[in-house]
Amino acid sequence: MFEQRPPRIKEAIFNFLRGVGQRAEKEITANLSHLSKSATPERSINRTLNELYKKGILEKIYLKDDTFFTWDKLKPEDKKKRYPRFYRLVQEQIRKQVSTSIYCGSNSMGNQDDNPNYDENSTRYHGSDRSPRKTPSDIKAWTFDTIKNKDVDRFEELAIYLFNELMTTRLTSDENDCIVTQYGVYLKDLKFPEFKAMLGYDGEMPMANVEDYKLYPQKFWSIRGVEQ
Repeated sequence: MFEQRPPRIKEAIFNFLRGVGQRAEKEITANLSHLSKSATPERSINRTLNELYKKGILEKIYLKDDTFFTWDKLKPEDKKKRYPRFYRLVQEQIRKQVSTSIYCGSNSMGNQDDNPNYDENSTRYHGSDRSPRKTPSDIKAWTFDTIKNKDVDRFEELAIYLFNELMTTRLTSDENDCIVTQYGVYLKDLKFPEFKAMLGYDGEMPMANVEDYKLYPQKFWSIRGVEQ
């Protein structure tokens, strides 16, 4: 699946701010205005900066007495004054993910009675049934969220997204007896509440410099590490 690249101005802003701390708004517009086809390029870039700020991708800060402050840290009387405005890239995003594991195949649970290759004299396999289990397939869905939304729970919608995606794949067909690992339930027979109860959730995986076009509400999923 091909992903659309971010617009040229946004990409230029990301590259201009990466790894340099903060830059003055005037410096940003002066250096990137040639990329805009607008009759007022500085205003166009300023609109883009504000858009990225509202999405939580950029942080807007102000210089007062050689010290940087965010707007909420300025005193009420200072908010009526004009201070040089700077932007810096919020380096960290959060990957939020739901996941579980499944086994697929006629011997998906490793039951010796259903294993045509079972050899009672074999010492190759260990365990109570001495039967080879299928290799588990990890299934997961994730999204990238901004630091601003770090504490927003995305579990429910990621679970719905993954369930809907799985139900349209061959994993739920009759010839693929896929079983959710620890429960022994066929994937094709699952209802959403049961499926959701089987998922693990991790909402605190820090990431760096995730592009705008990959951020929430965009969602992704994979099986066995192969992105879909």
